[in-house]
Amino acid sequence: MSNATDYEVISMTDEVVDNSFQPIPDGIYEFKYLGYTNGNHAPDQYDDHSYPTVICDLEVADGQGGSRKMKETLKLIKKAQYKIAQFFMSLGEKPNEATGKVTPAWNSAIGQTGTIKLETIKLKSSGNDYQTRTFLSPEAAAEERKKLAAKASQAAAGSWSGNGGW
Repeated sequence: MSNATDYEVISMTDEVVDNSFQPIPDGIYEFKYLGYTNGNHAPDQYDDHSYPTVICDLEVADGQGGSRKMKETLKLIKKAQYKIAQFFMSLGEKPNEATGKVTPAWNSAIGQTGTIKLETIKLKSSGNDYQTRTFLSPEAAAEERKKLAAKASQAAAGSWSGNGGW
């Protein structure tokens, strides 16, 4: 949500602060697919190939009654097909029974909701933290929620599997 002060004009010489980006904590969240734009990946230090991309605009429920905008870049290359399939399956698209393939519904899926799992991992190459994004089918989302609920109830019950501590 924005307010009138979000659009207050500043001068080019004003001191500025970056307080707009607030990462979403790890967890499972509902999102709404708002639309897409076509893009192109230019070669860089991590990937020296050029290929088309689709940049999806998402509105993610932040779990606190609000929402945050997020962009997801989907690569239109064979080795990344799984991510496109996950994205559309999370929006409720079903794989073709004969082929097992999912047909992307870029336009007709706009406005639909899905589930995304955010999880921070440590990159082996650099040691830096990186937040992964996994799109979950309705079935996979239900399973992940069960796991989280089981962990929460275990923690609340104070379960302990030690050897007495001495």
